[in-house]
Amino acid sequence: MACCSITLLGTMQFTLDGRPLQGLESAKVRLLLAYLAVESGQAHAREQLAGLFWPEMSESQARHSLSQAIHNLRQALGEAGTGDLSGQVGKASAFILITPHTVQFNLHSDTCLDVHAFEQAIAAAHTHNHRRLATCPPCARLLQEAARLYQGDLLSGASLRGCQAFEEWALVQRERLHLLVCEALAGLVAYHEGRAEVSQGLAHARRWAAMDPFSEPAHQALMRLLALDGQRTLALAGYAAFARTLQAELGVEPARETQQLYQRVLSEETAQASLPGMPGRLPVPLTPFVGREDELAELAAWLIDRQTRLVTLLGPGGSGKTRLALQVAYTLRYHFPDGIFLVSLSGTGSSEGFLPALASTLGITFQSGWGDPSAQLLGYLQNRRLLLILDSFEEVMDASTWVTRLLRGAASLQILATSRARLNLQPEQVFLLEGLAYPTPGSPEMDTAALGDYAALQLFHNTASLVRPDHPHSAEDMPHLARICQLVDGMPLGIMLAAAWMAVSSPAEIAAEVEHSLDFLASNWSDMPYRQRSLRATLDHSWQLLTSEERFAFQKLSIFQGAFSRQAAETVAQVGAVELRSLVDKSMLQASTGSYRMHDLLRQYGAEKLALDDLAAKQVRGAHSAFFLARLSGNEARLKSARRSETLREMDAEINDLQAAWKWASNLGEIARLASSLQGLCLYYEMRVRYPEGEQACQAGLSALPDNLAEAEILRARLLLWRASFLALSGELEAARSLRQQASALLDQLEAQNAEVRRPRAMYWQAKGEAQPDLKLKLECYQKGIALYQQLGDDWRQAGMLVWAGEYAMRLGDPGLALSLQQQALHLARANGEPGILLHCLRQSTYLFLMTAQDEKAGQLMQEAALVAESVAELPLRANAQMHLGMQLVHCGRIPEAIRALEQSVPVLRSLGYRYGMVYGTNALGYACVLNGEYERGKAILQAALLETEQGGFLREATVVIGSLGMIALALGQHDQACEHFHEMVGRYRRMQFAGELSMALGGLALAQIAAGQIEAAQLNLLEALPIAEKTHNMAALLLCLPALVHLFARRGQLQTALLVHRLTLLHPMLQASRWYSDILGEQMTAHWQALPPEQQAAIEAEAQPHNIFSIIPQVLALFK
Repeated sequence: MACCSITLLGTMQFTLDGRPLQGLESAKVRLLLAYLAVESGQAHAREQLAGLFWPEMSESQARHSLSQAIHNLRQALGEAGTGDLSGQVGKASAFILITPHTVQFNLHSDTCLDVHAFEQAIAAAHTHNHRRLATCPPCARLLQEAARLYQGDLLSGASLRGCQAFEEWALVQRERLHLLVCEALAGLVAYHEGRAEVSQGLAHARRWAAMDPFSEPAHQALMRLLALDGQRTLALAGYAAFARTLQAELGVEPARETQQLYQRVLSEETAQASLPGMPGRLPVPLTPFVGREDELAELAAWLIDRQTRLVTLLGPGGSGKTRLALQVAYTLRYHFPDGIFLVSLSGTGSSEGFLPALASTLGITFQSGWGDPSAQLLGYLQNRRLLLILDSFEEVMDASTWVTRLLRGAASLQILATSRARLNLQPEQVFLLEGLAYPTPGSPEMDTAALGDYAALQLFHNTASLVRPDHPHSAEDMPHLARICQLVDGMPLGIMLAAAWMAVSSPAEIAAEVEHSLDFLASNWSDMPYRQRSLRATLDHSWQLLTSEERFAFQKLSIFQGAFSRQAAETVAQVGAVELRSLVDKSMLQASTGSYRMHDLLRQYGAEKLALDDLAAKQVRGAHSAFFLARLSGNEARLKSARRSETLREMDAEINDLQAAWKWASNLGEIARLASSLQGLCLYYEMRVRYPEGEQACQAGLSALPDNLAEAEILRARLLLWRASFLALSGELEAARSLRQQASALLDQLEAQNAEVRRPRAMYWQAKGEAQPDLKLKLECYQKGIALYQQLGDDWRQAGMLVWAGEYAMRLGDPGLALSLQQQALHLARANGEPGILLHCLRQSTYLFLMTAQDEKAGQLMQEAALVAESVAELPLRANAQMHLGMQLVHCGRIPEAIRALEQSVPVLRSLGYRYGMVYGTNALGYACVLNGEYERGKAILQAALLETEQGGFLREATVVIGSLGMIALALGQHDQACEHFHEMVGRYRRMQFAGELSMALGGLALAQIAAGQIEAAQLNLLEALPIAEKTHNMAALLLCLPALVHLFARRGQLQTALLVHRLTLLHPMLQASRWYSDILGEQMTAHWQALPPEQQAAIEAEAQPHNIFSIIPQVLALFK
C-alpha cells in the first residue's frame, strides 16, 4: 500500500512512497489537496468546495472544475489511492473518499501530515498527567518534536487570488498554528531555563522572539538567557532593538517588567559583577553543581509562580540544601528585578539575631527617629520584587512570626527557606530534599552502572579527583562506591567527606570504615563551617535542636532497622503520632504513606545515644523482638495461602527488623518465641531463595539453645532440619546429610520420652526422601511424611509431598498410583490457593500427562499454570514457571519457543541462586539445542552443566546430561563415543533404580549400538527396555526406544515394520519437530516412505494410530523371537 507524505508547515510538498508526487496540474489542485488534508475530520459537500475554490464561476462550471480537480488527484495518487464510498470500495486504503455529494480526506489512510502530527504533539503535552508542563521531560520531548515539525507558517508563500473565503480560512489556520508553536517554544524555554540548560533554552528563545517580534515574554526570556550565558552586551542590544521596534510599529515603550530586567542586566554589565560586600551579592559556588536537575527545575517552577510566597527546602544536615538554593538563585536571578539575597542564619543563635542579619544582607542601616526597625525594614521591602533565601532557618525557629509579617507587609516578596525543620506557617510549601541517586549494591543495575549515570557517584568522583587526580575508578571499585553512597543514603556531605579519604584509602577501605564508625567521616576543611567538617558534628547540631522528649523518642526509634508503621512505633518505642510528626518536621525521620524511615546514619547515631541508656536499650530491644517475632508467627499461615505474594512484600520491607528480632531472641535463648516464629522466618528465606541467610539464622538459633531441656531439644531438631534443608538447596549435600542424621537421633530420643514431635518428624521424612537414591525407600519416606502432615492438618505441606510421591510412583512403573497421588495434591493445592504450591502441582501433573501421552490434559494444565504465573509478581516463581514451561514446550514439539523460554529464565534463576531450577533449566536448554540441531552450542552448554551437576551432587541430573551428550555423538557420527555415554547412563540408572529413565537409557544405548554395528547387543537391550516402557506407560521411555526400533528393523531389511514404527515415532510431537531425529533417521525413512505405493502408505497410516503406540510393543517383541 502506498504511503503519502504531506508537508504544509513551510514550503508545501507532497510525496508518494518517498518520491515527489507528480501530475498535479495546478496550484489550485495542490491547495485543494492541502485543504482536504487539514480539514480531514469531516466530509465536505461538493457545493461548498466548488464555491471555496471557484467563486468566480457559475455553480455548474464550478462543480465541473471540482470534478476535474478530483479526477486529477485520483490520477496523481493512483488507482489504489482513491475510494468510492458509495460502494465502500477501498475505504481502508484510499487517500480520498468520494461520494456523489461529498469529498473527504481519509484519516485512516497511510498518510503522514505534518500539521496533524504537530497538533497531536501539542495536545499530548497539554493533556499529559503532570504537575507542571515546565518540569515534565516527556512533555518537553513532545514540544521539541512539535517545534521541529514547524518549518514555517502554514502554506507559506501559497495563495489563491480571487478566492477570498479560502484566503480567510488559510489566515485563521495560519494564525492558530503560529500561536501554538509560540506556546510550544515558550514551554521549551521555561523547561530548559528551569534546569539551567542555558544553551538549549537560548536557541528556543531566539526562535520564539524572531517568530513573535512584539512579544514581551519572548524578549524577556531571550534577555535572561543571554545574560545567564554571559552575553550581557547582546542582551542589552536586544532590548534596545526591541524598544525601537515597539516605538516604530506600535508607538509604545516596553513593559515595566521588561525595563526592570534591562536595568538589572545593565547594572551587572556596568559593574562586571557586584563588588565584595555589596548588598545582594550571592556567594560564588566553590564546587560544580552535580545532579539535582529535576529538583532544580521543580523548585524554579515553584518560585517563578508569583502565587508561591514561601517555600521551605526541607532536609537533614548535609543533604545539599544550601547548594541547591544557591543554584536556584543563579538560575532565577533575572526573574527578580530587585534581586535575590541569601541571608545566612547559621550562628545567629536566636530569633533576636534575625532582623540584624536580614538588614545586613539587604544593606539597610536602621535610622533612629525613622520609626521601629521592623517598620523601616517593611518599608524597604514593600514595593520591591525580590527573593529572600533564609539559609539554616532551623537556627532561629522562633523568628517564624517575622516571616509571616514580612509576607503580609510586602506583597511582591517571595521567600525560600532552607531548614532541617518545617516552619509550620500557613502559606508554607515544603520541598523535601533527599539524597542523590546511586545504584543499589548487588542489583542488576550495577552491571552497567557508570559514574555519569548517577549523581552520587559523579559527586564522589569530582571530590576524589581533587585529592587524587591520578586514580581513575575501575569496574572493581563500582560496588564499593555504590556501598559508600548507600551508607550515607546519597547525602552530598557524607559523599564528599568519604571521597576526601581517597588520598590515602581505596574505595573498599573507605566503605568498610564508614560502615564501622561515624567518626571516620570527618575532614579538616577550613573553609567550611565547623558543623559541616564532620558528619558527627552535623548530627550533633541536629541533636541539639531537639527537645528532651524528642531526643528520647529519636533514640528509641533507632531500634528499627528499616521502615516502620505508626503502630510499631507506639508498641515498640511508646512513641506517638505527635512525636513522630515533630521528628519528621525536624528532618530526623522521613515519612511516606503509612510508614516512617530513619536515615542509616541517623540510625547509627541514635543507636549510640540509646546504648548510653542501658535500661531503655534493654526495654526497647525486648519490645522490638517480641513485636516482630509475633509478626513472624502470624506470617506462617499467610505464606501458605493465597496471600503469599502480599505477605512476602510486607516481609521484604521488614526483613532487617525481623532478622534483628530473631538475633536478639537467639542471644537471650528465648525458646518459646523462637519456636513460634521459626516456620515463618524459614519459609520466607525458602520462598525468596535466600538460602545462605536462612542457614545462618538457624545456626544463630542453635548456638544459643540450652542443653537437656525438652522444649529446647524439639526446637533444636527443627533448627537442624531447616539448616539441613538450606544447605541441601545450596548444593552442600554432605553437610545436609550429617545434620539430618543428628536431627533423626535427637527425634528418636524425644519420641522415647513421648514428646510431641510429629512436625519435625514429618520434616525429617521429607528431607530423607529427597536425599534417598532408592526410589522405593524414597516413596516410603514420603508416604510417612504425608500421613503425619495429614494428622497435623497441614494441607500445604501435604500437597507438596503428594506431588513428589506421584512422580516417584511413576518412575517405579505405577502410573495409576502416580495419577491418584498427583490428583490429590492438585485438589489440595487448588483449595489452598497459594501460588507456589499450586504451580508446583500443576507442572508435575503436566509432566505426568505428557509422559502418559495425555496431551490434551497436559495442555489444559499448562494454560492454567500460565495464568497463575502471570498473576504473581515474585521473580523466583515466575522464572521457575517459565523454566518449566520451556521444558514442557520441548515435550510438545515447540522447540524454538522452548529455547527462548529457557534462555530467558535460566540466567534469572542463576542470579537468584536457585540451584535446582538453574540445573534443570540448563540441562533442558542443552537438550533443546540438541533436538533443534544446534549440536555445537548444545555440547558447550551440556559439558558445562555436567561439571556443575557432578560437583553439586545432582547425580540424576548429571545422568540426563550424559544421555544428551550421547545423542550429540550419534548425530555427529561418533558411534563409539555415543556407546560410552549411554553405557554410563544405563549403569547410573540401574544403581538409582529409576525404571522409566532406565528404559530410555537402554533405548539410547541400543540406538548407538545399531549405528556401531552391534546388532545383537542392541536387540538384547531393547528386549529389556520395551517391557519396562509398556508397564510404566511412560512416553519418555519411548523417546529413544522408538528410533532404535526404526533403525533396527531397517538394518534387518524389515522395511514395512520400520516404516510403521517410524510413523508411530512421528506421532510424538517432540520427535516430529526434532532436527536431531531427522538427521539420524528421519530423512532416510522419509525417502523410503515416499517410495511406497499409496495403498501401502494408507495401510501403514491406518495402523499407526496414537492408541497403538504402546500396544504395538508386544508385536515388536514377537518379531525379535
